[in-house]
Amino acid sequence: MPKELVIGGVVMRTAQDVLDNYTPESERVPSEVWHTVRPLAVRAVSKSTYRAPTSVHFALRITARFLAWALEQDLPLDPEVMFTPQRVEQYIAEGEGTSSPHSQGNYRAALTNVGRAITKRAPWEPDRTQYTKHVRLAPPYTETEMAGYWDAVEQQSEKGAHILRSLLVLAHGGGLKVPELMDIAACDIFFLAGAPVSSIKVAERIAPVLTQYTEELRALCAARPEGPIIGTQKKKSNDTFANFRKAIKTPAYLPTLTASRLRTTWIKDLLDNGSSLAEVQAAAGTTSASTLEAIAPFTKRRWADDEWLIIASGARSR
Repeated sequence: MPKELVIGGVVMRTAQDVLDNYTPESERVPSEVWHTVRPLAVRAVSKSTYRAPTSVHFALRITARFLAWALEQDLPLDPEVMFTPQRVEQYIAEGEGTSSPHSQGNYRAALTNVGRAITKRAPWEPDRTQYTKHVRLAPPYTETEMAGYWDAVEQQSEKGAHILRSLLVLAHGGGLKVPELMDIAACDIFFLAGAPVSSIKVAERIAPVLTQYTEELRALCAARPEGPIIGTQKKKSNDTFANFRKAIKTPAYLPTLTASRLRTTWIKDLLDNGSSLAEVQAAAGTTSASTLEAIAPFTKRRWADDEWLIIASGARSR
């Protein structure tokens, strides 16, 4: 069963309960600072897409830290000034520089969600949720959605947490297809000594693992040194993966979690990281140009300061 969120000895059953009762840790946000930023923090998070109490709590916690940091920079309490992509990146680097890459990604996603909701003029890219109609392929998950799924890991039963973590690491981290997910074992995983680089040997291809998942993957291998990493099920169903998914409970505000969309997100991330089309096709084990064409609208843009032009000309590597 999901863990209950308790604040001040009171169980938080709704998002409004969290907004009304949350108080940040004083060592990160002193009480006098919280008194100053609380109205904006609560208003901003209430406008976000977060609805589950645990998700609202996470968003409010990082928003409080962000606004406290912004005050230290002598910024006015103006959402259009504070909540910009540049300010968020500056905060992640300066205020959360000692956090793990995975935590930084979750913080960035939450502040992006809140920033989009509370501003009108700030240069946030809109969520790219529409997909090319002629290709039957689900769109990549957004950073906000991925942060929501990771947030949900802590709300699962022990079995559900392992399955959800394995699914996120293997399908989003390594781009595995459902049949591959069912069979991949620790012996199929390879780690590069001295660097946060890992890969998965799948049939006749090598799948690179996104670097933010290396340590999570290492932990999964340690937990399941023998047999399939995701676990085993009695072979009584034509859809074994569906049985695994039944053990997972995700917040209602998130889209349905599927391995195929996680794999699509992985392909998009490979392209964002600078892999060539040929490299992505080899890593994914696909030769479908239509798949890559459909994902292209969701890949990273480098329009600012003509960065794309500098990279395309060869004057600077990616």
